[in-house]
Amino acid sequence: MVTKRGKKHVSREKKLTKKPAKKAGASGKKNYDLSRLGSRDLLSEPVRPIQIHALPGRMKVNSLALGYALGAVRVAVLLVVSVFGFFGYAEGAVSLVESLHFTFSLSVFGILAGLVETMLWGFLMGLLLGWTYNLFSR
Repeated sequence: MVTKRGKKHVSREKKLTKKPAKKAGASGKKNYDLSRLGSRDLLSEPVRPIQIHALPGRMKVNSLALGYALGAVRVAVLLVVSVFGFFGYAEGAVSLVESLHFTFSLSVFGILAGLVETMLWGFLMGLLLGWTYNLFSR
């Protein structure tokens, strides 16, 4: 059917019909099996392997931040152990902490001195661990 302007009018039914599928090798494109990945519309290009040279380089550790973090964790653990020990629980943990820290005891002054000591040891351990990691990660 021809309209006034000379263009052919295509009925809506003909527009909605699908063209027959082409054979796999006819167009020169490689067909990938995407049945396990879901819809074909999600991928605009074929799946490619990971390029090893495009991965980021080795990371450095902030030794100072690691020292603060390890010191804070040790303080939190010692505080929990000392609170439980102060109320009569965790006697084995308290005796272990007393054998490791020479300033710790189950008194208010002993707990505060133990917290300061464990913060210093944790900070030094974090600094040493971060420095060692950065030394060998080059």
